[in-house]
Amino acid sequence: MKALVTGCAGLIGSSIVERCLDRGWNVVGIDNLSRGTMENMKEFKDNDNFNFFHFHLGLIDVIPGVGQMSFDAVFHMGALVQTKNFYENVEETFKVNVLEAYDLMNWSKKHCTGKFINGSSSEIYGHPQIFPTGEYNDVHFDGRYKTNRWSYALGKLLMEYIYPTAIHMRFGNVYGERDTEEEHVIPKFIKRILRGDELEIDLNEKTTRSFVYAEDCADACIMAYDKGVSGESYNIGGYEEITMFALAKKIGKFANKEVVIGKPFVRDGNPIRRNLDTSKALEHFGWRQKIYLDEGLKRMIEYIKKEMDK
Repeated sequence: MKALVTGCAGLIGSSIVERCLDRGWNVVGIDNLSRGTMENMKEFKDNDNFNFFHFHLGLIDVIPGVGQMSFDAVFHMGALVQTKNFYENVEETFKVNVLEAYDLMNWSKKHCTGKFINGSSSEIYGHPQIFPTGEYNDVHFDGRYKTNRWSYALGKLLMEYIYPTAIHMRFGNVYGERDTEEEHVIPKFIKRILRGDELEIDLNEKTTRSFVYAEDCADACIMAYDKGVSGESYNIGGYEEITMFALAKKIGKFANKEVVIGKPFVRDGNPIRRNLDTSKALEHFGWRQKIYLDEGLKRMIEYIKKEMDK
């Protein structure tokens, strides 16, 4: 078996590589290292069955020794996912998440003999009207005069239309040790609480999120390859909903630190709730969340503590 993993140095992609290698597969990984790191690949970068290429997705045709290869599976996890880019860098968000992904998908139609597993997002639901939100529920977006936020979501949704025979994994608020950037809420809260900094936070008691650990997402991708149905989309998310204030307090409790609340912070177009119905993934390939929020936060806190002590 030979698999291609894009975003192989990132949060989900690196965990997928580990699972493929554990199966004895040969793996080719591509990452431009804009967010992914060599540190994330330290456990497998010297594995004889792994080959890493530092390239952009749109250049796959010209990667020496890769452009003409055939693969049994493609796991496309490479993307521009920082929330600030949805608002501030719409053109680059479109370039990476649509144009480069489109090039990869067209290439894969000739070079992948098996399933194409695409990293999509729960962002595509916009402002959901039904909870928990299922794959067949309608999507609802703000107009462009109100916010740029949906540039990412619309790109992800467009790729589901463009490649209807792929398996699309709609991840919902992913976190894990291999992403400690302060652009995402959990690592941001942990770092600021550990430093004693003020938190800018959405204090609306109706605003909730559910979170899913990256390792659970990687498991879902492998399970979807084994038993998922090509052409289907699957929600992959956590079961527990929590407000941002309660999340901050929980992190403070686990870190044994005081939580200092500063001024309120809400981005334009921010959805009130995000909670996914994952029963389709359970029915089709047996996926269940394994790492619940308390365990995941404790693991993240310990990891970030060590990182900050270096």
